[in-house]
Amino acid sequence: MSWKAREQHILAALWHRHRIIIQSDRLGKAHALFLEIKDLLPQYREWILCGNIPREARFLRKGRKMPSDDLEALRHALLESLNEEEMGAPPIQILYFDANADVLQELTTHVDRGWLATTDRPAGAVEALCQPKDGLRDGNGTIYILDPLPEDSSIEDSIIEESRFVSPAMKKYIIQNRQNQVQLAFQAVQGEVESRGNVSQAYLLEALDMRIRTLNKTLEIGFRERRLDLRSLIQETPPSVRKLLHDLSSLKELLLAAVFDGRDLLGFAKYRDIALPSRHIVEFWDTVEHLVQGFRLGRTQYAELGAPGHYVLLIQKDYLYAFALETEMTPVLFRAELDRLLAKD
Repeated sequence: MSWKAREQHILAALWHRHRIIIQSDRLGKAHALFLEIKDLLPQYREWILCGNIPREARFLRKGRKMPSDDLEALRHALLESLNEEEMGAPPIQILYFDANADVLQELTTHVDRGWLATTDRPAGAVEALCQPKDGLRDGNGTIYILDPLPEDSSIEDSIIEESRFVSPAMKKYIIQNRQNQVQLAFQAVQGEVESRGNVSQAYLLEALDMRIRTLNKTLEIGFRERRLDLRSLIQETPPSVRKLLHDLSSLKELLLAAVFDGRDLLGFAKYRDIALPSRHIVEFWDTVEHLVQGFRLGRTQYAELGAPGHYVLLIQKDYLYAFALETEMTPVLFRAELDRLLAKD
């Protein structure tokens, strides 16, 4: 496995809170492996330090030590911390240093996410006990990943690629910046859902200024950290709207198109450069709302607005369609082509 693929695997596992065991024949090597990958861990999580904490790990920022002598009491404390995440507490990352067989058995059996352990147990014993899904080996030891990696790790791959040729300090910044953005985006999505109920995918993409893969990663990480599955509350763009937006790309006069259902943005596409930032189309509804109050469903009606640098055409059918055109173009032929494409749906 290449260095890039190895690091991408580790980033995905840590970000998704998979269970991880770092094994070596000497604890010092295992701890060195941990220090090598620790900057891939989200820094906003609260780190809980357990076991025989090495000197190198005592300085870890935001680390909270938890007594580890009584394994049953430790298990209850860790599970309580995980449950508190669902009530709004910061997500945790459990770090157990120098784990023996009993500790590995306890963690593997009772804690289903969010922990990393170092151990000098033999590799064969670790594999027999934990049955890992993956094992990444190097000269210091093996990083065992106990859970299946996510189906789509393209975001992790792009982060590693982006930080590949920069200094360690810049690499740490790039990784933490992307992880923090995803965490803050999930908080924003959660707030929108709580205040509005269902919310459209297109609105979130424009308001958050992100692509669909990043939004999907945001919802996935949010579920792993908060046990909140918001995907059923997000309305995807209807297939007919997606097809229309794709077909409209053949019209060279078109700058951008947006499709509204009431006040909800169902779909959006930007085809050409335009001075208006794309997310302003979400605010566009407030500008034209008074013009569409008299529109009746089932009929195609038009309203036009002049604005610096573009010409706006509104069509009310099953949805409200908004189009920005080049100002110098006469929209008569364009309307005819739009009618043809809309009739296909």
